[in-house]
Amino acid sequence: EKVTENTNVVTQSGPDETPEITGDTESAPSDETTSEPDTTEGPSSDEEPEETIPMSPEDANVTIEHNRQEASAELPDGNSITLDVDAPKMTSDSYGENVSKFNSLISTEVEEVKNKYAQIIANPEENGGEDITISMTFDVFKNDSGIVSVLLKENDYLGGAHEEIVYKAINYELNGGNVLTLGDILVVDKETYVPFIKSFVLNKMREKPENYFSTDDNALDDAFDESQFYITNKGIVVYFQVYDIAPYSEGLPTFEMTYTDLAELMAY
Repeated sequence: EKVTENTNVVTQSGPDETPEITGDTESAPSDETTSEPDTTEGPSSDEEPEETIPMSPEDANVTIEHNRQEASAELPDGNSITLDVDAPKMTSDSYGENVSKFNSLISTEVEEVKNKYAQIIANPEENGGEDITISMTFDVFKNDSGIVSVLLKENDYLGGAHEEIVYKAINYELNGGNVLTLGDILVVDKETYVPFIKSFVLNKMREKPENYFSTDDNALDDAFDESQFYITNKGIVVYFQVYDIAPYSEGLPTFEMTYTDLAELMAY
């Protein structure tokens, strides 16, 4: 079975064999504008960004393109498995190896998704007896001032009541070729900014306590992960994974701290 992925070809000889991907992927330049993460299948944002950032604005440092890969196969039980990956690919006449480093980061995430697809084909007896879908999409929240901030969404349906949804942000500084942490952006130490962010989020949660599992002082002790943030032109958005602090039905929990909110903590 052959499946084309733009100019790539996925060869699947049978349900018991791992797909072989060959060829050079061609990425279609996007004419979309950025938006909030797609939360149709999972929890909704508590506070939504008000402005959108073009994927390739005139003052952008780089262009972000769609790199699409698709595959499908029939499993021995008669059900099907589908892979649908739409990942960002960076192109630029500048920043040479730092563009390649960003694309390598993305490739690592894509390979993990493709490996999951291959493992299910290799071990079909572990399938729950339903059609399976494994997918990845992305949103671009910032692409200017030497910073690119993207949010990857892996959305897998492996059977059961709901999809398994995992979000991962990559905040990339073009000049240095580095993934930005909160410590890179904020001038204060971790012992200061972590309590500040937790307090900010808890105060927002307490405005709608019925939407969350708990709003107690320790509600974020296990759920808060300082790598889970993305950058917009308005500020920094902290997010939590599905089910971490709210029911599935509530959507992706996000909390935007504007640059005004963070004025005393900012490095730039």
